[in-house]
Amino acid sequence: MTDRVRGFLLGEVTDVDDPQGLGRIRAKLKSRPGEPVCQWAPVARPLASGGFGLFWQPVAGDMVVLGFEEGVIERPYVVGAIFTGDNTPPVTEVKQRVIRSESGHEIMLDDTEGSETIVITDKTGSTITMEASGVTIETQGDLTLKGTNVTIEASAQLTGKGNPIHLNP
Repeated sequence: MTDRVRGFLLGEVTDVDDPQGLGRIRAKLKSRPGEPVCQWAPVARPLASGGFGLFWQPVAGDMVVLGFEEGVIERPYVVGAIFTGDNTPPVTEVKQRVIRSESGHEIMLDDTEGSETIVITDKTGSTITMEASGVTIETQGDLTLKGTNVTIEASAQLTGKGNPIHLNP
């Protein structure tokens, strides 16, 4: 007789190197510590189509919520992930939404009334900040704008600073 599961179980991710390249994970069930790691579990995603979709893979040590097709423990799937005491959210402000990669790349959507902002930051600290007062691009390195035609237009003053400034070199 097949072991049936009602509801969901928590699991700690142990393996993400899916031999079939489907983005599945394996996890150790928290409520069944003496049992072996579960079968390869597909990860439910908001969009999963041929060649496109949203792919954000759990990593080893993450806590995931596992459901089981028709309650069969041998047919797990990941329905989500949870933060724990060791694995805390990247922000705690209710009005801030963050996507942050393991290396530190980040997209921050801040809906705090009066200071609504979108900030894209790479791991080196370069940023693009969009807010009501304007858009700012900052980097410690070079900034290059490329295109067949590049137009810079200001409805008021246009200011350029540099030492020296080269136009049509």
